[in-house]
Amino acid sequence: MDIDTPSNAERLGQTYFFAFIDDDLGWDDVLAATEAHLIRDPRNRYALHNRAQALFARDRFAEAEQHYRAGLAEGADDSLPFYAFGQFLSLRKRPAEAAEMFREALRFEPEDAPLWRCLAYALGEAWRFPSAVAAFTRAIELEPDFARTVLDRGWARALTGDMIGAVRDWRRAASLRKDSR
Repeated sequence: MDIDTPSNAERLGQTYFFAFIDDDLGWDDVLAATEAHLIRDPRNRYALHNRAQALFARDRFAEAEQHYRAGLAEGADDSLPFYAFGQFLSLRKRPAEAAEMFREALRFEPEDAPLWRCLAYALGEAWRFPSAVAAFTRAIELEPDFARTVLDRGWARALTGDMIGAVRDWRRAASLRKDSR
């Protein structure tokens, strides 16, 4: 893919990168295109976010975080920038901050079960197990037959001391797994 074509460069300033997937567009291409975009419009939230994603992929973590934050400061009209920054923070072992980003993402998509699971995992990693149980419960309400969520809620329940609830979840998860085969 030729990154210099106007449509490719413009798309990086008009939408979040993951809204379109192009196997020919590499991270170095994204860095070059977003740099050009940000010279023209240094506050473009899409270009800032896309650059953050590329910097993260290139292990340039401090710069990535700076760009994620700058993009969010320009406003967000979608859950994706909060989700992506939450994933970044989770992978950087900052679960409490990640949980806050996932909560922000849920303002846009409150019925998104995978997003509730992300929140639950971040809360669990932050040792906030009662809140993790609540987030897993919401994910289960949205996708009641997803065995992994039920299994993991059992784990969170066990860590709150609710062994009866934990065993109940583990048995239900095993039943769901058996039924799905």
